[in-house]
Amino acid sequence: MAVSVLITLPHVLEPCELTEPEQFEELVDKLANEYENYEDSRQIFVLIDNYDDIDDLAKNKDTLKRLGNIGRRFSQKGLHFVVAGTQSKLRTADDFTRPTIAQSRYGIAMDADNAGSAPLSARVPQSYNQLQLPPGRGFLVQSGRIKVMQIASPYVDEENRIEALNKWISEAMTLHKDMSRSTWRPMKSVSIQEKPEIVTNGTTATSKQPKHDMQKLRQSLAEQMGVSVDESGLNSAPDEAILGMAASYSLIETTEE
Repeated sequence: MAVSVLITLPHVLEPCELTEPEQFEELVDKLANEYENYEDSRQIFVLIDNYDDIDDLAKNKDTLKRLGNIGRRFSQKGLHFVVAGTQSKLRTADDFTRPTIAQSRYGIAMDADNAGSAPLSARVPQSYNQLQLPPGRGFLVQSGRIKVMQIASPYVDEENRIEALNKWISEAMTLHKDMSRSTWRPMKSVSIQEKPEIVTNGTTATSKQPKHDMQKLRQSLAEQMGVSVDESGLNSAPDEAILGMAASYSLIETTEE
């Protein structure tokens, strides 16, 4: 539910949950276009919340290699990656982590063992290996050097995390309600063509979104969030995002004939 709400934020460029290899390839194409074809680069943060599942998206290994090359070449021009995963996955260098995480050795480790192991490979004093750190205490690693830090849970009530996140997003949308929605820049080197989605008896057709009263859906979603439509920022959200949110709130069917 919270994933669907994130796409309504005006600075979010891409759907917050990529589930298909084709979506991953399109993302890499868009990032390449942003930094290879435009001189006035901007800050873009790519969030990968579970790198352990990257193999399900990167079916084409060349795509992962391209992403690593883009990350290495344009890290000083505003392209940033925030990658979370288990130590066992991240310590195995691949075509993405090798030129990005392993070379920068910049990250957060929640215990001395993770800080001192690949890919961060920090110099951890022996005294830390013998300490039992309190919950949330970890290490910020920068170029192999460590700094002790405390990471607090942002949730007062752990059982209502989604509701709390939805509330924060609603407040952010209210704060930035006059902000124009961010969009990808026009593609210059990669042509985007309409892709056929349905093939029946050898005949190709293009699927279409079911028709809905989008304004009523925005009103219903705002009521679910406990704010007005204007306060929610839903008016600036694309229809595709609204439909996804409505499905997550069971306001519409996820699939319709």
